[in-house]
Amino acid sequence: DFKHNGGIYFGTESTNNSYLNNENDTTADTYYKQVYDNIDKEMMYGVFYDLTFPLGAGELTPHIKIDMSNNKNEVSYSEDTNGTETTYDVSFDYKAGFDFALGARYFVDLRPSNDWLLFRLQPETEYVYRSDPYQTGYSRTDKSVGVSVETSADRGINKIYSNEVLLRLKSAMEMKPEKWFIGFQMGSEINLMWKKQMNEFRFPDTTDAAGAVTANNDTTLSVNYIDWTSTIDMSYGFYVPLPDEYRLDFSLNGQNLFEFESVALQLIVPLN
Repeated sequence: DFKHNGGIYFGTESTNNSYLNNENDTTADTYYKQVYDNIDKEMMYGVFYDLTFPLGAGELTPHIKIDMSNNKNEVSYSEDTNGTETTYDVSFDYKAGFDFALGARYFVDLRPSNDWLLFRLQPETEYVYRSDPYQTGYSRTDKSVGVSVETSADRGINKIYSNEVLLRLKSAMEMKPEKWFIGFQMGSEINLMWKKQMNEFRFPDTTDAAGAVTANNDTTLSVNYIDWTSTIDMSYGFYVPLPDEYRLDFSLNGQNLFEFESVALQLIVPLN
């Protein structure tokens, strides 16, 4: 049987860095007030889809995922000193980020010796392209004593994007001969990742005091690096079958047989 799974999602995250400063001197009859509004918003949206179908002794699940993200940052500032007000508003421009992932996993459940020995294997592979959002420029409006001045500027480019290839193998084993009171279990997860990251930086244009461009700057710097990472996580333990399909599990989790990071004890309760 073919099983389909997919969806569309959208999310936002907002950070407020605003503040208010209000000072009054009643003896000198003076006051000073600052209002600073700085709200940074991040928008994330994307689609994903995977398909599961039988293949050989197990199931194959290819998947695809596309993510988009963008930032929006607007700053508003006002300063009032004894009735003399100065304000500015700034809106920052961003280039959207883009992520693309394509991969597959294969799950197989093996029982070579009736029901007392069980192996589960799940190899996975995935290719990921990532491109982070980056700021490209801004527009600003200054007001003072009834005079308004608008400026805009190129902030250059500070772009980070990467290609990643992930190989992962998950495995598990359970062993409980028929006359044994307890069963033994072991699991592992091996990850190997290759990553090439590229940092591209273009210097901003030269501007005068009013923000007008006086010289275009086409100088671009690129820095690339390649990284290999590998991790191994393992768990060992035992389990005790209980009446009515209940089960008690105890496991040690760590990077190898001699370095454990956590201990887990759980009671598995059937829902039927």
